[in-house]
Amino acid sequence: MRINFHEVFNVNADGSIESKEKIIRIGGVQFGPGARFKNVSFGGIDLSKYIGRDLEIREENNVHVIIGIY
Repeated sequence: MRINFHEVFNVNADGSIESKEKIIRIGGVQFGPGARFKNVSFGGIDLSKYIGRDLEIREENNVHVIIGIY
């Protein structure tokens, strides 16, 4: 399913990105709600470069797996 970045993540005043209510998996990395990160790549993807874009998400056992970025 295609959803907007801001439905999955919050962008904080300090520039960090925080996951919302779902468990997220990108490549082999999985993190839970409230995980905050800045200047980090997951599976070679720096999410800060895609703020505001749409994400392709597959749901597996209540985990949002990010499989693409539009």
